[in-house]
Amino acid sequence: KKHSFNALERWLSGRKRHTANVLTSNRVPGFESLPLRLRLAEARLRRDTVRRSNQKIMHGIFTIFVLGLAIAGVAFLIKYLSENKK
Repeated sequence: KKHSFNALERWLSGRKRHTANVLTSNRVPGFESLPLRLRLAEARLRRDTVRRSNQKIMHGIFTIFVLGLAIAGVAFLIKYLSENKK
């Protein structure tokens, strides 16, 4: 369910006919209403949760890969040593 953040800003400026959270000349946001701040905070929290979840998945994949390499290395070493004993 996607929402437009601009739709949360209800009060328009009487002079310029735009929402009150327009960027100033220094690219600094002006006033942001409470509904907009809450929606932005919710979006950031959701983004951070997804990032942490993806990091855990990638860590698990990397761990399995490293363990697979270690097992393959040990198997190769055992085979190599058993062939050279003869």
